Amino acid sequence: MPIPKNLRMDLADSEFAHAYVDEFLSLSIATQLKVLREQRKLTQEELAHLAGMKQERISVLENVNYSSWSINTLRKLAKSLDVVLKVSFETFSSRVTEMKNVTRESLERPSREEELELDAKLESPNLLPSYYEPTTAYTQTVGKTATAGQTIVGIASRPVLPGVMSPNASSNQPPYSIVA
Repeated sequence: MPIPKNLRMDLADSEFAHAYVDEFLSLSIATQLKVLREQRKLTQEELAHLAGMKQERISVLENVNYSSWSINTLRKLAKSLDVVLKVSFETFSSRVTEMKNVTRESLERPSREEELELDAKLESPNLLPSYYEPTTAYTQTVGKTATAGQTIVGIASRPVLPGVMSPNASSNQPPYSIVA
């Protein structure tokens, strides 16, 4: 997604550009930490105990004005929240796009245990929660259903909220393909 023209002009100044994205980095880490803690229904004190820290430290780390992050502290928090830490170098345009799309839901992550439970349910469709429905196995490029000797590549089920039309329900665009 292109950077808006007025912001592109501001980002031409290297000092401004780096300060702009650094501020977002601090804000997003602090906010995601709080969102993940709340998603797991943990208090600051409970998370502090899991991470081997004091409650006051968690409070500081959840402050959007905090900017002295260390990789080791983030690793401890990731382990305590049962997620993985990802650190990467990005382009300015990708960060600007990310800034526009931040929501509470975009910051939530299932724990490792939740992922494993869902994965096990996907292997046994009768164990899926009611808001999941199996998809039909076909593809536009092959144009037929899978037969013996073919492999379906991709996801086997997709989430569907009760009373809401399934994604791609009226289209010929399944979220996977069939390979011979």
